[in-house]
Amino acid sequence: CLAAVHPAMCDFMAAQYDRACGWPHYFYKQSNPDKNQLEVSRYYDAVNFASRLSVPAWFSWGYNDDVCPPSSMYAAYNSVPSSKELHPYLETGHYWYQEQYDEWNQWLWRQMGLN
Repeated sequence: CLAAVHPAMCDFMAAQYDRACGWPHYFYKQSNPDKNQLEVSRYYDAVNFASRLSVPAWFSWGYNDDVCPPSSMYAAYNSVPSSKELHPYLETGHYWYQEQYDEWNQWLWRQMGLN
């Protein structure tokens, strides 16, 4: 199974299309990034591998996250073909609420048959 909270390294190319790119913001405000760097970044971009997931997945993030923008995380989430759950916390940034942690933990325990 996969349980991701504030998934990073998603949608690196977004900045080239005037969208918020995921952490670590490799190409932010670069009008003409190196083509080799763009190509290599795809190897590390979660969006390019999300479509290969075949396990249950649980995702959560904050809508006010300025480290890992929600648009970048949605790019990966929307590519996942397996069963998945999304638990957005609309008022959070790049931090956890206790309730969010508890949901994440309970889901993981259920996946392991321990709850």
